[in-house]
This record gives sequence, structure tokens and C-alpha cells, in this order.
Amino acid sequence: YSVLPTDGTGDFTTTRASKKNRVNSELNLEIVDANVPSLNYDSIGGCPVLNTEPQATNLITYPISYGNSYWTKSGATVVSGQSAPSVDFPTSAFKLVGDGLSSFKYLSRFNVPVTDTLTYTLSVFAKAGTLDYIQILLATGFASNYQNFDLANGVVGTGAGYISSEIEEYSNGWYKCSVTAVATSTVGTSAYIVLADSASMSRAASITTSGDVSLFMAQLETGSVATSPTFTDTTLAAEGTTQTRTADTASGSGNSTVINS
Repeated sequence: YSVLPTDGTGDFTTTRASKKNRVNSELNLEIVDANVPSLNYDSIGGCPVLNTEPQATNLITYPISYGNSYWTKSGATVVSGQSAPSVDFPTSAFKLVGDGLSSFKYLSRFNVPVTDTLTYTLSVFAKAGTLDYIQILLATGFASNYQNFDLANGVVGTGAGYISSEIEEYSNGWYKCSVTAVATSTVGTSAYIVLADSASMSRAASITTSGDVSLFMAQLETGSVATSPTFTDTTLAAEGTTQTRTADTASGSGNSTVINS
């Protein structure tokens, strides 16, 4: 995969036992096979970078199927079959639609196991619909964290309690929104994706709306970085169990004085 030299002496050997999601040149997720380099783009028409990541496990066992009873919906319903930022799951996104009444409106997974003092990152792909904002929060086992995201402008809004909050642009108005926090006890936590009416909405506030946002692929993992989605089974048969992506390694550059261990 090296450009220069062209005789192969500069080529890397990439090793990874599992398949992996990468960001292709159209800024969509795309699954590549085991041992294929993960070349990620951050802009259309730009150049890719080699993305090497540690092993990661998604603690959310139904990361795609928001319509499943695994996910609790309150003050809102979900609508399947929406366009997603993925080559392999092109119509697997959902709309989260408010019920028009005044309430705390959310999609949540309860009782996800976390361990005291460990760092966790929760991420979800989101796109503005008739609403422009979401809020992400982790409840039991964490401090009173919350973070708003502006999906119209691709910026992080107000929030509190998280170590960090990030928003990353993908194709066609999609963003990857992520938050990082340290668990304060060993419990089953609750991960909430909340409909918000502004980038400064207070934590778990009630709002009145029948508006919607689109959501895709949630992931809760240990560590301080939102890594690439671990789920790669396009049949969805593997949902219901934790999915692990193995670590990337890249070796054999041919010049250890330039690129070492």
C-alpha cells in the first residue's frame, strides 16, 4: 500500500482478525474484510489516513435495531427504513418522532453493565429532521452528565459532567456524536438518546414536539475515544450479543529508523 518506494520495500503488513467499519471516500461507513487496511477519509476529495485502533467491544447488544423491545421509547416512537450513512446498512436508520405532548422524550437502553472508575464512551450517528437537536446522557453509575448537539450546524451545544464531547461529520447531514465519562459505581447504567428543542436544553427536560431526528448505530465502549462501530454482520443475526472488533497492527515498513514500534 505504499506510494513510494514502488518496489514493495516500504509496504506495511496489516493484521486484524476481524472485519471492520471504515469511512470511505464518500464519508460513509463501509465494512472491510479481516487484514485489509482501514483507510479513513475526513473530507470528500481528500486523502485517507491509515486508522489503527485497539480492540473494542460494544456493550450495547442491539446497536442497529432501535425498533426492538431492547430499546425503551418514552414520549416518542421510532420509524424504520430510513437512509443510513453506511454502504452495508443503507436503509437501517430510524426516525425518533416526538408524540406532540409535553414530556421527556427519549430512546434508552437500561442495565448496560459498567465498572466503577473505568472510562466509557457512548456514541451514536444522528441527522437533523424536523428537529435540529439531540441530547445524550448516561444515568445510573455516572454523575449528572448531559450533552446537547446541534445537528443543523454540526456543533456541540451546552452540557455538563463529561470528560469530553465530540461531533464528527459524515455524509448527507449525518454526524457521529459522542460523550466520554468515568463510571462512579459498578452498576447497570442507562444510555439515553433524547429529543431536544435547542442546543442549550437542560438535562432531561420536557418538551412539546412532534418533530423528529434520524438515528443509527449506537455504541458504548470502554476507553476515552469513540472507535469505529464494531458491528459488521449485515444479516443482523448477531444482534443480541456483544460484538468485538480485534486490534489493528501494521508492521514491516522496512525502515525502523523512520517508523518504529
